[in-house]
Amino acid sequence: MYAQTAGFSIGLNYLVKNKVNRSRPMFYGTQLSMSEKLKIGTHNKDGLMSFYSGHSSFAFANASFISKVYFDLYPKSQWKYLIAGTAYATASSIAFARWKAGKHFPTDIFTGAIAGALVGWGVPQLHKYKRLEISLLPSKEGIYASATFLLY
Repeated sequence: MYAQTAGFSIGLNYLVKNKVNRSRPMFYGTQLSMSEKLKIGTHNKDGLMSFYSGHSSFAFANASFISKVYFDLYPKSQWKYLIAGTAYATASSIAFARWKAGKHFPTDIFTGAIAGALVGWGVPQLHKYKRLEISLLPSKEGIYASATFLLY
């Protein structure tokens, strides 16, 4: 389940980043010279990978996954809130560091955190179904996805 969570989190992030192509905040400030901005922007696609934060997304996917699985396996544990709190505090500190480094706008970080948290919660939740059918088909617009969930 963890490999699925990590793979889906990273894959979804790259899919969105490559469609949006939003410039990083450092391009709008004065911390880089014009030649540095041109060099990064023209030779390195990373300069156009601001939306949404992959670090935040992956950190929150991990935090949600750890919390969800632990809560499901040990619902009466006295440690579950400490574990979840530590996981989310770590994810939040990673997200904050990305903002302070000038790599992302707050909306990039917030969107990444929400996307990651949903993936980290959703993958273990989907494994509770007895029958799960997922179809992925390529299309002109991207990928067409279809899913059927049955609880029998």
